Amino acid sequence: MTLLQFNIFNEKMNKDSVLSITSKLTTFLLFLLTLIWIIKHLYHFDIVQPHGYILGDWLINYTDGGFKRRGLSGSLFFFLQHLTGLKLQILVFISNTFFILILFWFFIKILIKKELNIFFLTLFFSPLTFLFYFNDIGAVGRKEILVLALFAYFMYLLYEQKLSKKSEFVICCLIFVSAFFHEIIFFYIPYFLFALYYFNKRIEIKRYLFYIIPSLIAILLFKLFGTDLNAGKSLGILMEKGVTFIPFGVGVFWFNVYPNLFNIFEFYKEMSGAYLLYILSFSIGLVHFFSYLFLSERKQFKVFLLFFLVAIVFSSPLFYNAIDWGRWIHIHFMLLLILLSSILPMQETVKNLTQNIFSTKKQLFFLLIIPLMLLWRMPHCCEPGFMFNNFEKTEIPNQFSNEQLNSTREFSPEYYLNKSVEFYNLKMYDKTIEACIEAIKIKPDYAPAYFNICCSFIGLEKWDAAIETCDKALQIDPSLEPAKINKTWAIEQKQKFPIVPTYEYYLNLSLDFYNILLYDKCIESCNMALILKPDYAEAHFNKCCAYIGLEQWDNAITNCQNALNIKPDFEAAKINLNWALEQKNKAE
Repeated sequence: MTLLQFNIFNEKMNKDSVLSITSKLTTFLLFLLTLIWIIKHLYHFDIVQPHGYILGDWLINYTDGGFKRRGLSGSLFFFLQHLTGLKLQILVFISNTFFILILFWFFIKILIKKELNIFFLTLFFSPLTFLFYFNDIGAVGRKEILVLALFAYFMYLLYEQKLSKKSEFVICCLIFVSAFFHEIIFFYIPYFLFALYYFNKRIEIKRYLFYIIPSLIAILLFKLFGTDLNAGKSLGILMEKGVTFIPFGVGVFWFNVYPNLFNIFEFYKEMSGAYLLYILSFSIGLVHFFSYLFLSERKQFKVFLLFFLVAIVFSSPLFYNAIDWGRWIHIHFMLLLILLSSILPMQETVKNLTQNIFSTKKQLFFLLIIPLMLLWRMPHCCEPGFMFNNFEKTEIPNQFSNEQLNSTREFSPEYYLNKSVEFYNLKMYDKTIEACIEAIKIKPDYAPAYFNICCSFIGLEKWDAAIETCDKALQIDPSLEPAKINKTWAIEQKQKFPIVPTYEYYLNLSLDFYNILLYDKCIESCNMALILKPDYAEAHFNKCCAYIGLEQWDNAITNCQNALNIKPDFEAAKINLNWALEQKNKAE
């Protein structure tokens, strides 16, 4: 080698080394930021504002109704609370943080000696992997952390050749126990099997069965002997133990409060346009990840692609039975990322950087991928499966429109209640109330609809309206435990944040009651407004509207006349007065 060739080689080696070091530092920085982000939001959803899905899923238990799927976690935390005296929220937060640290620790242990390049770095910036947590905080703190942490530990042992018979037995036991925390681990078992095949270069059916059978046994036990997630007392039990899922409703426990509440096929039908977009997000991830594989591991490209498609098919029951499609896709790509991390070349094995297929120019080109990854996101559930980050969403595809609310009277009250749950999960509280009103018009004494309205008023921080609607729900169904809990919460919040009632406040409250067909409460609120302001034409008008709703024509006429005496040009009052007079004449 001439001196000139040596200098060229040395210069290129330095450039590639700098890029490798930069990629590694950027990766570890992203790990740190993600860790801080997750723990921060975990603290919020576990302790500050206990979340009905994020915290609630960890507190499903055997105390209420006996053996059930996912119930081991709650019962375990009950035992730890009895042992330590700590709040359940704190115990769940500590446990979640521990599992997250396990994931990151073994992920870093895998990467620390690896040769990283910028194209591989872009896989970390995918909205399907680590950016998923930044784009959708509803994905933070879910039970899939058990799958991810266990797989990271497994891959570390495997690639370090430390997977002894004893450690493998421990892994299989952990898979079995994890299935009692959440059954999803069964649907991602193919990743464990493929990793064994890839590193050992042979098919070992008997060995694979030790991984499949534990979680399969758990699922069969749930199917044969399991009860509902909520046998009716879970919320009360948790409230006694210091946990109230407000203002997020009852979360994961909701679907067993009324067994026929949620029709998943109707949901998919109504959200078909939104959910088809998950295929777009998945396809982008597929092209991104397997482009990297094609360039780096071309000989193994077809094997990996075939495996990944088989893994997707194996998990298809999840997509069929559970609506959190974004989460299921995210888990697939996170496991694939861990797997790809473990097969990266070691630093000391990369002897000739000039032979690296990811040359300096190519790596700099791959930097362009990162800004593209920042432009879009995939939500974990219940929204369009592909969304631009800089796109302000104003309407949900195939969602429930005002026209549908007014024209689909043939639907059952349960249908409208299902729609209200969808809207509530999207924090579209006004739409939630509209859907519930349609249910009440069909079935006036429908306690779940009033309960959902109560939840919406809590979301809107309208404490008085929430208290009254919870009361209405309890009047219809005194055994409705969630309504008791929500009423208690609303009373506490009203005391914490007292409002000085004004006549405008009572008028707005009367409008809320009118909109949900509680005409008596509307009249009471108007009377309170009139005490503070006797010449309040709008309060007399709202009373007129409520009396029309009650078909008390004389009272309606009197209040419309009172409104017109104060405000002679009150056009709406004139219209209502004429209407009430006509209806009175017809009745006579």
